[in-house]
Amino acid sequence: RGIGTVGDNPGLESSVAVFIDGVYRSRSGIGLNELGEVDRIEVLRGPQGTLFGRNASAGLIHVITKKPSYDLGGYVEGEYGNYDYYRLAGALAGGLTETIAARLDAVYSKRDGFLFDPVNDVDVNNRDRLFLRGQLLFEPSEDLTVRLIGDFTDRNERCCGAVYLDRDTVPAVGNLLSTQNTIIPVLTSLGQPTARFSNPFSRIISVSPGRSYDGETRDWGVSGEVNWNFGAATLTSITAYRDYKTNQGSDTDYSQVDILYRAPGNSAAQREFRTFTQELRLQGSVFDDKVDWLIGGFFADEDLTLQDNLRFGSQYGRFATCRFVRGTPLAPFFDATQRGCLTPTAQAIGTGLVTPPPTVVPAAAVATLRAVTPGLNALDTLNDRGSTQDRYLQNSRNWAIFTHNIVH
Repeated sequence: RGIGTVGDNPGLESSVAVFIDGVYRSRSGIGLNELGEVDRIEVLRGPQGTLFGRNASAGLIHVITKKPSYDLGGYVEGEYGNYDYYRLAGALAGGLTETIAARLDAVYSKRDGFLFDPVNDVDVNNRDRLFLRGQLLFEPSEDLTVRLIGDFTDRNERCCGAVYLDRDTVPAVGNLLSTQNTIIPVLTSLGQPTARFSNPFSRIISVSPGRSYDGETRDWGVSGEVNWNFGAATLTSITAYRDYKTNQGSDTDYSQVDILYRAPGNSAAQREFRTFTQELRLQGSVFDDKVDWLIGGFFADEDLTLQDNLRFGSQYGRFATCRFVRGTPLAPFFDATQRGCLTPTAQAIGTGLVTPPPTVVPAAAVATLRAVTPGLNALDTLNDRGSTQDRYLQNSRNWAIFTHNIVH
């Protein structure tokens, strides 16, 4: 529980921490990636703050990858699946000297998207990932081991499109095509195909022309782990630096109508984490192994830079005015093809060009039209607006001192 509690705010950390080879990954999406060959996975229930590393209110997942070996060896692995999915993985390990061993892991996976955007003729929710990890293991004596790790991940994927769910698929959802739903008629009148509101298993999505879900992620890091056995105690030090950068475009309104979007590329919603962590642990046993003791400290310094460019699309003004007109007593004057979503007659009345007799248009309706038409016409022009380079900066420094003792 808790692995998905981050939400969409990059400034918040998950209540379930993720560690890989003793190094804290500050966001779940950063840690849960291609991993190469894994030795074991440890799951600690929470709260956890006395065994090692970062406090975690709901526990943690610790992935330990396979270490280098002195015997020459490796593996090659291949998979193939539907949507033209394939994954190639392999590793090579061996001793360089009597005290130094090395290992290289590589993974490449690719898959077509399982959703189709017919407007822009492209698949969405695809996969295209490359992962590399190199390791050096230095063991000058039985009491001292040093493990150095460097890894790199590159992802170029279109994420995250979505289909509409209807009552035939999930009976609990609202009736999208109900006459009381004012949003759907507005969308369809502005170009959204009605067919997209049913049969989600067609896997056809609605995207505005020229909008994209393209995104790119680059994640790399280096770490060094030292274990030194003094006899009476063992000292463990883990030092790491990580750099994670991602940008993601989106058609944020999930419709063919151009209402809200983020442009792809470096000008898109870009997030960058730069994280330094240092952990020290000293542990041993006393009183003829009747007491196992551990003391430690942890420090993390993380800089988050967030850049956003959420913008109104080319049809936002018309969509907003149509939503207003359709959902008010002005609905009889609704015309999505006209300025302010008002019929030409209503426009003429609202701008004071004509004054119809009360037997044709009630005086109250005339007064309402003349009160709101200037505002609707102004709102109708509100397109291609929004942020161009909003920047948010956050620094997080935290430290912990912990101890864990067992009496037998």
